[in-house]
Amino acid sequence: MPTAPPAPVKQPPAADRVYGHVKQGVLERRYEGGTLLTEGELADAVGVSRTPVREALLRLEAEGLLKLYPKKGALVLPVS
Repeated sequence: MPTAPPAPVKQPPAADRVYGHVKQGVLERRYEGGTLLTEGELADAVGVSRTPVREALLRLEAEGLLKLYPKKGALVLPVS
């Protein structure tokens, strides 16, 4: 009797991956306070479309890590 191939490892939702990438980057100071992040750059960096990037940036703004500027990007706020 043939065995089934192992199930693929399920990745977290795209918005969660972007959220984790940006939050870790801000906390590890890879993205310094004053840096302007764009949806396109982040989408390319994480390998997702821009829609989950928008979701993640809204969550990060609600947490006080970013300030969103429509049509410009997200400004990283200084972390104390």
